[in-house]
Amino acid sequence: MKKTDENIESFENIELFEDSALDQLIADTFEREHIVDDISKQVMKEVKSLKKSPFTLRNILFSFGLPFVLVCYAFSICYLISTFSNQPYIYIAVILSSAAMLLFAMQTLKKFSLQE
Repeated sequence: MKKTDENIESFENIELFEDSALDQLIADTFEREHIVDDISKQVMKEVKSLKKSPFTLRNILFSFGLPFVLVCYAFSICYLISTFSNQPYIYIAVILSSAAMLLFAMQTLKKFSLQE
């Protein structure tokens, strides 16, 4: 309250401002506040859009990497079966390794998220 009274007294002692100069200062102040608000909104919008972007290197590598690994695995299984089809333990190895590969793929898909 004391500081307000001092400001009022100092304002009364100042020579009279021209109304147009005072109006111009007020208009400039509002314009600057409007510009600062616009900049803040644009910055927040850009930050949010960068967070949500699904096209990061990690996501692209995951999208092509996991299917590539599974296709390579399938070709190797086909090669093993066609080459060693007369040996019975190959079928056991194929079944166990296929189960392990499918569990690995399912766990990887569960842990993966686009937001990270």
